[in-house]
Formats: sequence, C-alpha cells, structure tokens
Amino acid sequence: MKINVPRFELKDAIQGLSKVLPRKSALPILQAIRFKSIDGSLSATVTDLDQTLTYRFESAMIEGDVESFMLDARHLQPLAKGRDEDLIRFEPESKDRMAVINCIAGRDIRTVVDMLDPKEWPADPVAIITQPVDDKFLPTVRRALPFASKDESRYILQSICLDASDRAQRIVATDGRRLTSLPTCTLPLKESCILPATKFLAWNRLDGSAAVGVEKVSDTAWFRV
Repeated sequence: MKINVPRFELKDAIQGLSKVLPRKSALPILQAIRFKSIDGSLSATVTDLDQTLTYRFESAMIEGDVESFMLDARHLQPLAKGRDEDLIRFEPESKDRMAVINCIAGRDIRTVVDMLDPKEWPADPVAIITQPVDDKFLPTVRRALPFASKDESRYILQSICLDASDRAQRIVATDGRRLTSLPTCTLPLKESCILPATKFLAWNRLDGSAAVGVEKVSDTAWFRV
C-alpha cells in the first residue's frame, strides 16, 4: 500500500479536523486521525466522542488495498507546512509502524511513527439520512454562534437552537443577557434541536451547499451536516 497526498490538501484537512480534535485527552486514541478508504477515495476522521468529523480527499493517489490506520495527529501537523505542490506519502513499515515521507525541494525525508490500535477507536456515529438545505443555512449558523454563552456553568446556553416549532423556522442563540433569532431556510426537521456551539460550525471555510439530518437513538439525538 502507498498513499500520496498533495500538501495543499493535507493542509485543508488538518485545518478542518483540528476544529474537533481535542488538544488534551486522557484517551490517546482521541488524539489520532483515522485514515480509511471509502468508495475508492481516502478519508480522514477525528472524534472527541461528542463530535465526529470526516474529511474526504479529492486528490489522494492510492496504490494497493488501504486498510484503516490511525496516526497521532501531532506527527502530521508539521507536514502541513511547505509548498502546496509537494507530496506526502504513507507506506507501511511493519504491522504497527507507518513510514511518512515528506518531499521537500525534491528530497524525501522519511519518518517512521507508531500506529495506534484500531480496536481502541470509538464506535462510529449512527447512519443519518440528510437532505439538502439552502446555501444560507451555514452562514446563518455562524451569525448566531457569537450570541451563544461562553460560561461553562451554563452548558445549555453554549449552543444554538434550530427552532422548528412553526413553519417559519429560525436559528436562535442567547447568553442570558442578549438573544438573536435569525430566519433560515426550511429545514428537514420534525422538531426543534439544540446544537453545541462548536469551533467546527464557526469555521469560516465551512461554506456553500450543505445537507442536514437528525436521527434519535434512545434518548440521544444526533445531527449530521
């Protein structure tokens, strides 16, 4: 197996994945990025148990069969620095170690790192059917997020509400002193739901067309965008 990833796309992936990747965790597996082949394309996934984010590469070149493997994100973050046109290559060194080759000015710099045990990876979220929404959905979410509370003792206010209580659906946020209520497109929601005000939703690169959906499992509701 060999995987070549253009540096410019690795930069994009790490920039987005870092919005969910926890800086500190008692569980080493939560510091990992899981690489996997999905429908013939390469994906990278991170989770903090409350959120799971997957990035699909468009320009990765895959040789051979790709088995799921996990690398500590700290080994990959320095690779995002350099010329966009350079390639980053992944090659298995052994069953438990991965060679990461960084091409700089025509020279290959090879580093061998330990892979994490795939058995430690948390269960994937439930499958959620999504439906397209209007392009203004994500910009409206970002307009509402600054009104959410930053007070860690008021967890429920550290969120935004997708209010589907009537036909005129809205996105609402408050910190207890101020409140914003913004009109949005018609959402495929049967009932209102509350989303944590995460860094990922605030990311200004999260733009354009989107699809959303909600699925309840026992007493927990999962939202997918």
